Amino acid sequence: MEQNNSDEIDLGIVFNKIKNAFKHLLVRLFEGVQFLINHWWKLLFVIIIGGLVGYFLEESYEPNKEATIIVQNNFNSSNYVYNAIEQLNRKIKDGDTLFLEKLGFRIDTLVLYEVEIKPIVNIIELTKKSDDNGRSLEQFLQQADFEEDLLLSEVFRSDYKFHKINISTSSNGNQKTIMNVLKYLNNNSILNETKKVIINDTKENIEINNKTIVSIDQVLNSFPKLSEKQDLKTNQLYVSTGNNYTDLAELVKQKSTLVSQNKSLNTELVKFNDIVTVINNPEILNETRSIKLSSTKGIAFIFLMAYFLFFLLKSIYFKIKQYSEETN
Repeated sequence: MEQNNSDEIDLGIVFNKIKNAFKHLLVRLFEGVQFLINHWWKLLFVIIIGGLVGYFLEESYEPNKEATIIVQNNFNSSNYVYNAIEQLNRKIKDGDTLFLEKLGFRIDTLVLYEVEIKPIVNIIELTKKSDDNGRSLEQFLQQADFEEDLLLSEVFRSDYKFHKINISTSSNGNQKTIMNVLKYLNNNSILNETKKVIINDTKENIEINNKTIVSIDQVLNSFPKLSEKQDLKTNQLYVSTGNNYTDLAELVKQKSTLVSQNKSLNTELVKFNDIVTVINNPEILNETRSIKLSSTKGIAFIFLMAYFLFFLLKSIYFKIKQYSEETN
């Protein structure tokens, strides 16, 4: 019987606490509504002032800019390009105004903030090059410094054909900034001399291949009837020319290889105008990662919260003051 009475008392205490908490919540809601009714015109004024401040800040804000350039590093210049960009970033960090002004990256204020470069990873391309060098991909990985991302490490960057350059500038950045970065990277006397030699060698290789193709065509055209009756793609087609035998199928295969080589060489020759050739059409754009200093709604909301916080702190202060006076 005593146990039942104890349980009833405990439940009564719980219900009373719930009832008191509910009453307390209703009182707080009532006080909140009364606050809004008494201060509605002040709140409206705060929202309007905050909105106006946010609007003018937003209109006057000039975001930073950025650009992405896809490039091909020619003449085995990848290591040079990466080192040149690293040097440029050091100059920016050190505030070398003379160096930056000379390159057009600083006028009244700093225009160029940072330049980043990363290889565009191509596993197939990497595997082909490793096979050509007589080394497997596993051997490359064993030689690499075990960085966070091996495929982006220094060991492999010269093996990739294309690279991505990201440029971050101030609000004064423009297309000329992009051109100045490329001009800086292409300004290397040794590589420019190397460029001339490689261009001449490439043109000579194309010319030699063309002459060989003409010679092959002459040989093939000398057997018109045979070529009509036989499949030149088979490996058993030989023609006797006295003491020697001519493998016509091999000639056709060789011609196809030379035509393919010339196509690749001519394509590369178009890109050999500069050390760093631009593949895409880069544009300087407002930086999407930047956070605006303000917005009309944002500042209005901040002002409104500050107004509520002021009265909340004021209420807490007077309660603590009252408690202190009652204690003393």
